[in-house]
Amino acid sequence: MRRDQLRPELAGALCYARTVADGLVFAYALDGPTTVRLLTDPDVERAGLEELGEAAYANLMRVPVEREEVSVEGRALLHSVYGDSPFVASKALFLSELARQVTGEPLPDAGAPVVVPTRHLLAYHPIADGSLADAINDLAAYAFGAHEDGPGALSPQVYWWHRGGLTSLTVIDHDTRRTSASSRTPPPSRAAAAQHPRRATRGRPRLA
Repeated sequence: MRRDQLRPELAGALCYARTVADGLVFAYALDGPTTVRLLTDPDVERAGLEELGEAAYANLMRVPVEREEVSVEGRALLHSVYGDSPFVASKALFLSELARQVTGEPLPDAGAPVVVPTRHLLAYHPIADGSLADAINDLAAYAFGAHEDGPGALSPQVYWWHRGGLTSLTVIDHDTRRTSASSRTPPPSRAAAAQHPRRATRGRPRLA
C-alpha cells in the first residue's frame, strides 16, 4: 500500500506493518467476496505472524497474472506482468519467484529494476546484459504513464529488486513531471533516469 494511505489513526492499529521501499508499506489484507480489509494487530496476533506470512505468500503466488514483453521504443525489453487482482503489484516483493513462474527462469544474481505503477501491474528488466541504462529510462517512462492512467495508482518510482529487498532508484517531481536519479546505491553500471517520461500503452491490466 502507499505510505500516504497509512493515516495516523490507521497506523496505530497496524504496528506490525513495515516500510518495504520509498513510499510503499507492507501490510496483510483479507480479500473477501466484495471487500478487501487490512488486518489489524489483533487479527495478526490471533492468526500468528509466521503462519499468516506463509498463508499470505502461498495465496499471493497463486494470484493469476498474464505476461507481455514490452519494448517502449525498441530498446530494452521489459516484462510486463498484470491481472485483475489488486494484489498483482505485491508480487514484486518476490520478484525472482515470479520471474520463474512467468518465464521459467529466476532473476540473475544482480536482480532487476522493477516498477509497480498500479496495484494491477508491475514491470521489470533482468540485469543480464548491457541495456540497464535503457531499461531504467524505459521503466521510468512506462511507470509514469501507467501510474497516471490507473486504476489503483501505487508508485511511479523505479526500484531495484535485489536479494529480496527494494531500493529506490528514482525520485519523482510531480510538479515538473520529471524523473531524476536517486542518491541511493543503484545496481551495477549506474544509469541515468529519464528526464521526460513517455506514456506507454501496451501491457496494461485488462480489467473486467
